Amino acid sequence: MGKSLNIYGQKVDIVEEDLTRANLAGYYYLESKKITICKHQDKDQKKRTLIHEFIHAVCHIQGWNQTALTNDLQELICEHFSNALCDNFDIKIKKRAPGKPKARKKK
Repeated sequence: MGKSLNIYGQKVDIVEEDLTRANLAGYYYLESKKITICKHQDKDQKKRTLIHEFIHAVCHIQGWNQTALTNDLQELICEHFSNALCDNFDIKIKKRAPGKPKARKKK
């Protein structure tokens, strides 16, 4: 990937790494404004993970870290928003099967 996004005027880098040991599909790192995607996913899963992590980035840049939302609730919100975006904008990607690594935000 090796690209970046502009979110509310802030550059958010996108990188691929081996996250299999951490059992993660991806994560957004707030301090460095970086999205990391597991490089061992197929192309469609990488897109889906990027959308999920993009939502984390948008929300955190807008102040999620200053709310009382739990990490579990943040994950649920990002997962449902990413599924709704994919379904409604005809983004053809496979939804994560139960038991697959899930995306998480790193602090």
